[in-house]
Amino acid sequence: MSDVLSKAQETFWTNNLLPTVMFNKAATKYDQIMGEQIYGADISQKITPIQVRDAIIRCFVKAHKEVLDQLKQMEKFESDEEFQQAKNIHVGRLVQEMFKEVGDSYENPSKQGIIQVLKKLEEFAAIFRQPGIIEKHAKEILRLVEKLE
Repeated sequence: MSDVLSKAQETFWTNNLLPTVMFNKAATKYDQIMGEQIYGADISQKITPIQVRDAIIRCFVKAHKEVLDQLKQMEKFESDEEFQQAKNIHVGRLVQEMFKEVGDSYENPSKQGIIQVLKKLEEFAAIFRQPGIIEKHAKEILRLVEKLE
């Protein structure tokens, strides 16, 4: 299945289009039964652009944990919860800026805007991360994007 996902992602970025079919029936059935979560979004349910945007933020926080953990050394936080909120706010601002750069709304993102933001975030992440890690996270988010109407 990873070859299918790799080819689908390549097609997506090369043609700037979503592939028409990314998953086989067995994978779809499994997701329906298991209620699989991708960064907090249950892919067995209807997915909204807001859920995808928020999943992007959670994904980026997870992928850049080591870098973001350095915030803890620069500032004093009263609790781990407050620190987690600070990381989410920091990444949320980055994502918000990316939506602004592509001319889309952060509060009410479009599918096309999300796709453009994903591309920009991949370019940004390439400064810090290996291509394989970026590709892994992009594939996960693309699964959510595909479910958008």
